[in-house]
Amino acid sequence: MAADGGDRLEWLDGLRGLAALAVALFWHYVHFVDPYQDSSLTIAAASGAGLPGIGALYRHGYLAVDLFFLLSGLVFHHVYAARIAAGRIGFGTFLALRLTRLYPAHLAGFGATAVLIALAGGLGVTGPGGLADVLGNLVLVNDGNAFNHPSWSLTVEMALYGLFFLAMRTAGPALAPPVMILAGIWIFLKTDLFILTGFARGLIGFFLAVGAAEAVRCLRSGTRPSPVLLVGLAATLPFCWWIKTFAFDLVALAGIGAIAALAPLRRLAGAAPLRGLGAISLAVYMVHLPIQLVLIWLWQGIGSVPPADRVWFWALYAGSVLAIATVFHRTCEVPLREALRRRLLAGRPSDGGPAPVSVAAVPAPSLPRGRAAEG
Repeated sequence: MAADGGDRLEWLDGLRGLAALAVALFWHYVHFVDPYQDSSLTIAAASGAGLPGIGALYRHGYLAVDLFFLLSGLVFHHVYAARIAAGRIGFGTFLALRLTRLYPAHLAGFGATAVLIALAGGLGVTGPGGLADVLGNLVLVNDGNAFNHPSWSLTVEMALYGLFFLAMRTAGPALAPPVMILAGIWIFLKTDLFILTGFARGLIGFFLAVGAAEAVRCLRSGTRPSPVLLVGLAATLPFCWWIKTFAFDLVALAGIGAIAALAPLRRLAGAAPLRGLGAISLAVYMVHLPIQLVLIWLWQGIGSVPPADRVWFWALYAGSVLAIATVFHRTCEVPLREALRRRLLAGRPSDGGPAPVSVAAVPAPSLPRGRAAEG
C-alpha cells in the first residue's frame, strides 16, 4: 500500500500474510477431522492445539476474516477515498482494478475444486451445487455452500468495493462510515443467512476502519473531525463490544494503530518474510481448500483418514499450501492480473494518484454445507 509521499506501508503486508495463515493452516484445518471426516479425531487433537496461542487459532481463526475487512478499509481509505470524492477516478477504472485483483485467483480455485469434485466428490468438505452455483462462481458470486466455498468472502469484498465507491462519491468519508456501520448492524440482527451475516461483518469491519482512518487523517492534518463521524462511531461501540466478532474488530483496530505509531513494531510487521506472505496471501486462500481435497482423497484411497494429529502431516499440508501458492502467484496470478489490466485499462486516463494497491481477498470461515459459521 502506498503511504503518504509514495512509500509503501509494508507492515500491512505482514499483517495480511499472518491473517491468511491463521485461516488456511489453523481455522480450516478442521476439514481434516470430525465432523467433516468420518474420523475419531477432533480439532482438539490437532498439532499444537493444546497450546494457548495455537489452540486459539484453531478455535477462533475465523476472526482473521474480520482483520482482513479492517485492513481493506484502511487501505481503501488511504488510496482511494480522496480520489473518488474528488472525481479523479471513474467507477470503470476502479472496478477493473479490483476485479483483476480477485478474479484470476478465484477462477483458478473454482476450476481446481470443480475438477476435484468431479473426480472424487466433495469428500465431506464441499459439494458441486447446481447450475446456479456454477454460473454464480463464473461471475464471482459464491454463497459459501459449494465448490471453493471460502470464495464467498470475495463476493462480499466486491460488494464492499462498489458500496465504498458509491459512498465516497456521494456522502464522503465523514458521513459514510456511520451510515454503513449502522446498516451492517441492522442486517446482522435481522438475519441468520450465512452470506448476509458475512456481508454485515464486512460492512461493519470495513467501514469502522474507514471511519477511524478518516478521524486520524483529520487530526494529523490539524482539522477537526466531523461531529457526525465521531458521534456515529461512538454510537456503534456498545453493539460492537457486545458481539465477540465486532469486539475483536475494536481490539484489532487498536492494535493496528499501535503498530502504525511505533516504528519497531512497523519494522517487525514489515520484515521480508512477512511481506512475502502478504504477497501470496490471496493465493494461499484460493489454493488451500483444493489441497485439502487432494490430501483427503489420497488417504481415502488407502482406506484411511488423514492423520491430522501428527506434526508431520500438519507440516506436509502447510508446506504444500505455501509452495503451491507461491508458484501459482508467480506463474499465474500476477501475469494474468497484469494482462487483464493492460487490456481493461488501455486508454483510460491516469489521475496521477498512488499506484493501485494489492489488497488480499478476505479469508473466510466455512462449515459443513447448509450450516453457518460462528459469528
